[in-house]
Amino acid sequence: MITSKDLKRNFSASIDAAVSINNFDSVDNLAYLGFPNLYQISLFISDPIKIKQLANNRLNCPDICCQCGKVPVEYFATHHRHGLLGASKKNGPAMPYYQQHRPVKLSNILVLSTALSDWIVKVVVVGPYSKFLFTLLEMNRELSCHPPWRVFPDIACDSSAWRQGEIGQWYDTEWIPFWESLTGDEKRHFLEEKNASADWISRLNTIG
Repeated sequence: MITSKDLKRNFSASIDAAVSINNFDSVDNLAYLGFPNLYQISLFISDPIKIKQLANNRLNCPDICCQCGKVPVEYFATHHRHGLLGASKKNGPAMPYYQQHRPVKLSNILVLSTALSDWIVKVVVVGPYSKFLFTLLEMNRELSCHPPWRVFPDIACDSSAWRQGEIGQWYDTEWIPFWESLTGDEKRHFLEEKNASADWISRLNTIG
């Protein structure tokens, strides 16, 4: 199990990001948790192929060192915690390293994955180099999105669950941007194709 002491030891040296974190709204600095040199991204995977790849310890990542951005020379498995509250652990997706940053054994990148439903897996990646994490996020960002009534069929459209926790995060960062990107005709076709209920149609019509 990775403890806060382990993280402090692994990331005690300050690593300057090539681009200011202010340019990456989707990358969170963990200074508020006492780790000013660590950053975190969250992504939601719904593509069955990508979910299967993750289960087999594969995750699309940029071909730059995850510590400094230089051309990597070797890949090392990450710490991967998964399941309820990250109770299970195993070696995770390999990350690229430049020569001087090669770890002794495992990569000092932490990957946590949780299945939110049969359709969605949330993946959190923690590491010291914001540009690498931002690029990893963009490489794994999905252009399409399953509708909320299919992903979470037991949650009513007017439930407060859409405004809090991990479900609220998925709704705000994945579903709403996708829905707002569609044209009027595309929205009507999507609602018909995905068998949206009258309640959901009414709710989404208020969003636009």
